Amino acid sequence: MDISIYKNYTSINEKIKVTKYDGKLFCCDSLLVILCHSGSGKYRFHINEIEVRQNEVLIVPPGMPFYPLNYSDNYHIDVLRIGEEHFELLDEFIARPEFEILLMGVPHLYLSKQEKNMCYVILNYIDKLLQEYKTSKEPASGYISGIIRGYMKIMFLECIRLLNVTEKRIKTHTHQGEIPQKFFAQLKKHFKDRENVKFYAREIGVNPKRLSQILYENTGKTASQWIDQFTLMAAKRMLIENKYKLQDISYDLNFATPSHFSKFFKTQTGMTPSQFKIGGGHA
Repeated sequence: MDISIYKNYTSINEKIKVTKYDGKLFCCDSLLVILCHSGSGKYRFHINEIEVRQNEVLIVPPGMPFYPLNYSDNYHIDVLRIGEEHFELLDEFIARPEFEILLMGVPHLYLSKQEKNMCYVILNYIDKLLQEYKTSKEPASGYISGIIRGYMKIMFLECIRLLNVTEKRIKTHTHQGEIPQKFFAQLKKHFKDRENVKFYAREIGVNPKRLSQILYENTGKTASQWIDQFTLMAAKRMLIENKYKLQDISYDLNFATPSHFSKFFKTQTGMTPSQFKIGGGHA
């Protein structure tokens, strides 16, 4: 299983597989959840500097480049690394799209003592199960794998809950940081209309090229890619629910014809809508 837990570390690159560029810039192809239990560490993500302190958690999306700037002498963290394959857990209850949106901007949260303790209980139990999984034989490994997947679902749902609690977020106060938030607020309202980038740029008050540049710097996707992503999220939800005909989905998402929708879906996923449904909602 592509999950690792690193306990009581003093830097993010200590035994954690990261790609280094020019000796400073780091990038990990997995999701990283950093829990700080003492001291502080400062990182730069594109235009923003984020300092993680005691009782705070930082969630770094896969492929997000960052610079470690400095650490205090008493900086100690636990890190949960989750490989990309385990995002399929979120697809099973159609939560991945929401989680991916919430990840934009590198979420930085404050945890109460109770929330922090709960995180450590889950982490410690998953760590114990992972150790058992490495040495277990069939069919025991199958049971352990199932239990780990169950706890990962709980952890993901808890992350989504905390990310939706506004007062938990530690905000970075920059104008550029506000633009992605405004874009996503508008996108949630209008994505079904298949509005183009010019529409969102006009609503926010920036030019289209600048909007896409800021979004790419902060999220790794351009405005048009996010418009397609939201449309794809909605399409997958409707296909998995299995209550709608292809024609209904096409028109609800403002495609001219079902064939236009099918072409869009296959371009995005490599599968037709029918193949996606037959595969149980995995693409």
